[in-house]
Amino acid sequence: MHLRIRELSRISAAVVMHFALASSCFAADVYDATTDFSGTTNTNSSAWSYRYRAGTTRDGNYPLLPNFGPAVGSWTPTSPNAWTLGGDNPEVGVNGTGSAATFTAGPSFVWPSGAMLMHPGQNSMAVVSWLSSSAAIATIQFSFLDLDNNAVEPYLSDGIDWYVERNSGGFTLASGTIANGGGTGILIISDVSVSPGDRINFLIAPKSAYNYDSTQFNATITATSVPEPSTHLLATLAALTLAVMRRRQGQTALP
Repeated sequence: MHLRIRELSRISAAVVMHFALASSCFAADVYDATTDFSGTTNTNSSAWSYRYRAGTTRDGNYPLLPNFGPAVGSWTPTSPNAWTLGGDNPEVGVNGTGSAATFTAGPSFVWPSGAMLMHPGQNSMAVVSWLSSSAAIATIQFSFLDLDNNAVEPYLSDGIDWYVERNSGGFTLASGTIANGGGTGILIISDVSVSPGDRINFLIAPKSAYNYDSTQFNATITATSVPEPSTHLLATLAALTLAVMRRRQGQTALP
């Protein structure tokens, strides 16, 4: 009887190990747009990519920004770098100079050290895109903040429109408008299902004017993998087997 109990205990331990391995498939990965920013890689397979769209049609067709170099305009004490369209807007960059940078090519404003900046073009959108590598449930935390609160030419400072979408405008997750000097605060979108190859796109678009539209942006995406059906089956069978073994062990121990 004691031998059988020890054998059942070993089986139970093995089942628990299988269950633990199956459960590990539910691990979450965290992606941060600012921390993960790259000035060397911007491809269709990058986890984060930096894009644009001529016009304001959100059809998911967003070409990559092709050039990386000094940000548009003049800055002091050092110019940050950004992805641009031939050295012009739209642009996406992170101030990695180690200090705040002040814009000097017009009414001044400050680009904080370590912050991501987006700026649309005259009739084009700036896009930051995250690529899902697996089936997952995503939690998206993000914010937009107007950095260039210009009061010199208020008729040109009419803010931006912003959007968060899955793949294209047909799957808009959130949208809004920022007035001159305004911001969204931190917003969260939960329980977004994504498949391998899906994109979460963050876009800013100009309103009637694109001047003074420098926008600080950040996003953090927490993606919890959805296991394959076989993993679900393994976890279920492990739980059932463990319950049966424990019940039999209890029965065997009875006098």
